[in-house]
Amino acid sequence: MTHINKLKKSYDYLMEVIILIVPFALVIAGFFLLSFIYAVKKGQYDDLETPAHKILFEDKLKIKKRRKEENERSQT
Repeated sequence: MTHINKLKKSYDYLMEVIILIVPFALVIAGFFLLSFIYAVKKGQYDDLETPAHKILFEDKLKIKKRRKEENERSQT
């Protein structure tokens, strides 16, 4: 009988912890959901491709821009 009482007490303690953890987890999940919605509305996820490709072609773009500027200077 004492073994059953010990199990029952540990079960009661476990339920108290769950009652505290579940609302806390829901608040954290709500925070992340609101953060995600805010980021989407502000355009954070609008263009995911260009920044990744831009780094590959950055040097070529700088060279073209520099040549264009040099041509404009030489023509004036």
